[in-house]
Amino acid sequence: MTRPLVDFARRLQPDADATTADAVVETAATNRRAEFESALYRLFANLTGASAPSVRRRSARAVYQLSEIVPGALVTYGTELIPALDDDPARPYIAGSLTHIVYEGMRGETFRSDREALVQDLARQIGTDTTVSAVRYLSRIATRWDRIVATVEPTLVDGLSSEDEAVRTAAVRAFATMWAHHLDGTDAIPPLLDCTCDSSPLVRAHAIAALGDIAFQDRGEQDAPVAATPEIIDAGTRLLTDDDERARYDAAACFAEADYWVEYEGDRCWIETADRNRIDAAVDALVEALDDPSTPVVRQAAAALHIYAGFETRALIPHVDRLVDYGWSVQPNSTLIQRALKSLAADHPSALSDHSSFLLDRLRNHKDATAATILGRLAPADGEAAHSAVSSLTDLLGSPKRTDRRTAAKALAEVHRVDSTLVPDYVEALTEAVDGTDVNTKPGMGWEPLATLAPDHPETATALACQAVDRLTEWPSPPDLRLVYKLGEANPHTISPVADRLIDLLDHDNTSVVGAAAKSLRGALMLDGSVQIPPSAAAALASRLDDLSRSARMDAERIIDVVREESTDA
Repeated sequence: MTRPLVDFARRLQPDADATTADAVVETAATNRRAEFESALYRLFANLTGASAPSVRRRSARAVYQLSEIVPGALVTYGTELIPALDDDPARPYIAGSLTHIVYEGMRGETFRSDREALVQDLARQIGTDTTVSAVRYLSRIATRWDRIVATVEPTLVDGLSSEDEAVRTAAVRAFATMWAHHLDGTDAIPPLLDCTCDSSPLVRAHAIAALGDIAFQDRGEQDAPVAATPEIIDAGTRLLTDDDERARYDAAACFAEADYWVEYEGDRCWIETADRNRIDAAVDALVEALDDPSTPVVRQAAAALHIYAGFETRALIPHVDRLVDYGWSVQPNSTLIQRALKSLAADHPSALSDHSSFLLDRLRNHKDATAATILGRLAPADGEAAHSAVSSLTDLLGSPKRTDRRTAAKALAEVHRVDSTLVPDYVEALTEAVDGTDVNTKPGMGWEPLATLAPDHPETATALACQAVDRLTEWPSPPDLRLVYKLGEANPHTISPVADRLIDLLDHDNTSVVGAAAKSLRGALMLDGSVQIPPSAAAALASRLDDLSRSARMDAERIIDVVREESTDA
C-alpha cells in the first residue's frame, strides 16, 4: 500500500504499516464506525481546507485508495467530495474515487437508495446555483448506463443555459456522452441547438456531437424519428465551416455516424425526415470539407459522403467531378469516395458518362477493379463505353487476384444484361476465368453474376455449373454450392443435368462431397418441380446419415422427407 493510505490507517491503529493498512481500514469501516468516520472527516478537512496543493493531492490519493478498498463505506459521503473536483491537484483522484463509490460501493438493491440519494444530491447542487464540479461528475457517471442518471437529466438541461461558460461546457459534454445509455434527450434539443451557436468552440463541438447522437441513434419499431432532425442537419451543415477545427470535426463526424437507420412503420432512414434542399446543402458542405486543412475533418467528411451514397446518391451528382478527382488521389478515405461513386453509378449511370475515358484508362493501364465495376454499371447509359471496356474486362478475368476476377465477371454480366450483343465473343473466356486454375480459389466463386447468362445462354450456364460440381471431388472440404438454386431461378432449364450429377454424388466415398451435394440439392428443392430426386438416391442418402456432419445431416434428412412425401402422395 502507498503511504497516504498508511497514514490514514495509523489514525485508526498506530502500528499499522504497508502490509496491514488495508485490513485495518476494512475492520474499522465495519466494526469501529465512529472512529472511521472521525478519521474520514479529518481527511476531508485536509482535502478542501489545506493551503498547500501537495497536502490536498496527498489527501485525495488517500481517498482514492480508500474507495478501492471500502467503496461501500464511503457511499454516504459522496457529496462531501464534490467540491474537490474543482481543485486541479485533487480532481483526478476524486473523480476516480466517486466512480468507485457509485459503481463498486453501491452494488445490489441494498445500496439502491443510497445511490439515488447521492445522485439526487448532485442534482440539487446543480439546481439554481449550478456548480461546475457537480455537472462534471454527472457527466462522468453518465458514461456508464444506470437508470438513475435519467433522474437528473432535467437539471443537466438547465445547465445548458447557464451564464457560466464552464457550466455550459460541462453540461453539454454530459449530453455528448449520454445517448448510448437510453436517455430521452427530447427536452435537451432546443438548448443544445442554441449551444451550437455558443461563443465557446468546445460547447459548439460537444453540442453537435450530442445532437448527432440524438438524431441518428438506433430506434425501435415504435419510436418515431426525432422531429428536430432537419434543424440538427442545418446546425451540422453550418458548423462544417466553423472557425474551430474541433467544431468542424464533430460536425463531420455527426454526419458520419454509423447507425443511421430508424425503424418506424417499416425500415426508415433519418434522412427521410429532411427536405431535399437541406440534404443538398449538407452534401455541398461535406464536399467542400474535403478541402479542409485538417486531415481528421477531411477523413470524417469522406466517410459521411460514403454513407450518404448508401441512400441518397442523387445529391452527389453535382459533385461528380470533385469526387472523381478525390477518389483517385492520395487522400484520406479516398477508397470510401470510390465506393460512393460505385453506388452513384448503380443509381444514376449517366452521371458518370463524362468520365468514361478516365475510367477506361484506369481499367486498361492499372487493372483498376473499381473502374471495372463502374464501367459495367454505365452500360445502360453509355453502351459505347461499355463495349470499349469488354476487352479490358476480359483481360481482368485472367488476374491472379480472385476479387479482380469476380469483379470482372460481374461487370461483364452487367454489360450482358443490358445488351448481349456487346459480349458475343467472351463467354468462353468468362467460363475459363470462373473455373480458374488458382488452387486457393474455391469453386463457385463468381457464379452468381454468371447466372445472368442463363436466360440467353442456358447451355453455357449449365456447362459452368457442371464444371463446378465435377470439381467437388477435388477438394478436401467442398464448399456449400448454391449455384443450382441460383441458375434455376434464372432459367429452370439449366439445372437438370447439374442436379443429375449431384444425385450421382450422394453415394460418393467422401462424406464431405456427399454433404456438399446434399446442401445444393436441398436448395434445388425450393424450385417448384425443377428437380426430382429418385427414391433410390434418397435411400442411398439415408444409409449415410450417420457419417455426415450435423448440418449436412439436417439437409439430407430434409431431402429424404420430401422424397418420402412425394412417394406417399403418388
